[in-house]
Amino acid sequence: MKWFTANDIKQWADRRDAQSILPELVGRLIRATVPASAITRFRFPSGDAVYLTGWDGILESQARVYSIESGLSLWECGTNANPKSKADEDYAKRTENTLGFEPQSATYVFVTPRIWNGAENWAQEKRDAHIWKNVIVLTAVELEDWLSLCPVVALWFAEYIHHQPLIKVYTIDTFGEKWATGPEIKLNPDILLGGRENEQEKIYQNLQRPSISIIQSMVQEESLAFAVACIIRHPQAEELKDKCLVVENEDVLE
Repeated sequence: MKWFTANDIKQWADRRDAQSILPELVGRLIRATVPASAITRFRFPSGDAVYLTGWDGILESQARVYSIESGLSLWECGTNANPKSKADEDYAKRTENTLGFEPQSATYVFVTPRIWNGAENWAQEKRDAHIWKNVIVLTAVELEDWLSLCPVVALWFAEYIHHQPLIKVYTIDTFGEKWATGPEIKLNPDILLGGRENEQEKIYQNLQRPSISIIQSMVQEESLAFAVACIIRHPQAEELKDKCLVVENEDVLE
């Protein structure tokens, strides 16, 4: 299952929206990688909020996140065509003023959606300076690999960069929107849950472990819509959305 390559990510970096979406992409990957219970601090402003001052991302996790060890990590994201220049600029700025954080206790992470051949040499040079606990660079190559481990986020990103949903496989939000929206009305997912509290609770229990739930209805789409509505109304909906897919044809996952 591969809906894009590192080169697709590199080409996306040229788009105007890449700067505001990159922190959201990183945040979704983090949430899809580790359970919410392991994260004690999470701040990745995206959209218009990327223009706020401060770190592009702050994470404290009791679990390892991709190639970033557990503990505190401080993130900078840049979509510039010259990733080394941006990395040098951000590193110098944040090393001079850490905004109250202790460098020896934090991993410095620079993220670029560009393909940068010298990224590891740059990171090793900074590590050798022994200012930060560790220094990590994630380029389009690492983002492609990380996305391959998080199929739900990969699908969301594929839909985003291609400006259209894929066929027979959907994110929770995409399927929910598809089911609820008609020519003149938009249905509330709660319409599927009324009077089905016991069935809803069974779905929630089954989400806690690998299992199979059989949902019967007049048509397949209504069964899928009920399961999707359960997830949308789950107390931990945002975490679940980054880990759940609606698949109507398993061949699309090959």
